[in-house]
Amino acid sequence: MTPQIASLWLEFEEWEPPDEVPDFFNMMIRLHDGREYALNVWTFAFVEQLRKELHEERSAPVFTVGPDLIVDVADRPTLEAIADRLVQEQSLRDEWLVREDDTPIA
Repeated sequence: MTPQIASLWLEFEEWEPPDEVPDFFNMMIRLHDGREYALNVWTFAFVEQLRKELHEERSAPVFTVGPDLIVDVADRPTLEAIADRLVQEQSLRDEWLVREDDTPIA
């Protein structure tokens, strides 16, 4: 059985003002079995904005190192659904794992 999410921390919920829509942020997925995963997340809008800015600045081939996850919408309900799907599909990557603990989270 796939472990369920104990909590989802979203960096932008710590920002002021809280009603701004973020373009990029960090999120942490905590599972009931004690594992924690940290992801760097960008929106598709940010990717497009970044692409334009990089093309304006350079004449050489343009590239950037991407995030762990690119999402359409950055709001809690959407990100909760995405986190649930990542867990259900066992798509959480080992390189995102920041804590593995044998103590389950209540």
